[in-house]
Amino acid sequence: MNSKYLPDSIKIKIRAAHLNYVNHNNVLYTVNAASNGGYSWITPYKKPNLVQHDNKRDPVGRILNFEVTKIQSDSKEPADFVRLESKITDKDAIDKILDGRYFSVSVGSRTTKVMCSECNQILNDEGLCAHKKGELNSVGKPIYWIIDQITYTECSFVNDPADEYARIEEVDFGNGWVNYNTFLDQREEFLNNFIKLEDSMTDAKLSSAQRNNLPDSSFCYVVTQDGKKIRKFPAHDAAHVLNGLARLPQAKLSDAVKAKILACLKRRAKKYDIKVTSDANEDLNLDLTLGYTEDDMKVMNTFFQENPDFDELSDATPVTSKEPEPKEISSMKKDELISFVDTLQKKHQDELKIRDEKIKTLETQIVEKDAILIERENEVNKFIDENSLLDAKIKSIVIGNLIDLVLTKNQKEKREDLIQKYTNRTVESLIDSLNDQRMSLVVEDKSTKSPIVPNPVASSVTDNEEVKLNNTDNNNKANDEFAIFSKERITEVE
Repeated sequence: MNSKYLPDSIKIKIRAAHLNYVNHNNVLYTVNAASNGGYSWITPYKKPNLVQHDNKRDPVGRILNFEVTKIQSDSKEPADFVRLESKITDKDAIDKILDGRYFSVSVGSRTTKVMCSECNQILNDEGLCAHKKGELNSVGKPIYWIIDQITYTECSFVNDPADEYARIEEVDFGNGWVNYNTFLDQREEFLNNFIKLEDSMTDAKLSSAQRNNLPDSSFCYVVTQDGKKIRKFPAHDAAHVLNGLARLPQAKLSDAVKAKILACLKRRAKKYDIKVTSDANEDLNLDLTLGYTEDDMKVMNTFFQENPDFDELSDATPVTSKEPEPKEISSMKKDELISFVDTLQKKHQDELKIRDEKIKTLETQIVEKDAILIERENEVNKFIDENSLLDAKIKSIVIGNLIDLVLTKNQKEKREDLIQKYTNRTVESLIDSLNDQRMSLVVEDKSTKSPIVPNPVASSVTDNEEVKLNNTDNNNKANDEFAIFSKERITEVE
């Protein structure tokens, strides 16, 4: 799309993270975690929209709001998810969203409670358990981690999300919310309508001379500040009404002032046969009665019924302000002017001090949280290393015991060949083979009624030594000697 016609900003709704669902990273986020940690999307500051989780580049937008919600669907998509509303201001990102290149998303977060799905052990407090994320359990189901406490840090546009259902849901580029897939299917029609609106705004531009020649009643916002009259939102023709309705949401004005301007624009829109949908109010998220008492509303309604063409928001407005207007600077005496400047300077210094304190607090919190995160990562890496060493040690012990039992039945086998044979097998498979070998020896002993069973532990020391077993007590002794984690066997293998 030609950058000339790109909107300055767009809003999008995102299905950011599905809950009670095991994603491709073998991680499940609980509804409890998302609900309790949801505040972190907008507190203490609005979290950024990034690209590919790259926090070293400027954000392409910011999160405006969030909700944890549920849908009814016949598809495989999980019902519970986190919905985000974002404002995108980066021109390149807007272009890529509007042509479908930016579509799937992934969230960034920190967690303080991770549990194993098999044993519910809290991994970041009690250390890693024996279960490995991603492997299958005894009934063939994957093992995963459960995230039950979370703090969100960002939401990124990515090409291959771990949550395959995380995506843009709706888009609003000035004409209200529309389903994103519907927008992509009818993209040219939507954008052409937007361009026509933009063209009407271009036609609505006034020269300085034209603006100065308009009376105050042609504007929806007229105030006097510091001795100067400010006039904004001209609405003397259809093009300027359309311009005002489109630009009002981005205006840096209070909600109360926006409500008054919107009421003025809607009256003028009716005059020029312009249809204004309810979306205009919803986009602004305004209460049109904000700042007015019931008596004020009665006075206003009566006044506008008697004066339907009056749209000036100036001193002539019949609703009196509850706060006295400041005295004009031009009429101030020297002492009053000095006092006024001192007040402004003190207010400015106080605001700077509050801002600096907030920044310092945020920086301290970020440093502390980063330090905790690094410490946690080091602990996890340490547990992973220790677990790997233990896995290797256990596997070595099991292979040694298994080879000893095999050699008691067939001494023609070579230990080196057996080691090579068993090295690439899993511990679970080796233990199964070890149990099979032990059972075959017990069955053979019972069938022959010959209590002669070679001792696999002793055979590694003296190949020809045999131990006689009684049918009862000695069988228990034999089982003790075959225990794969016996102190004698571990000492020998080490």
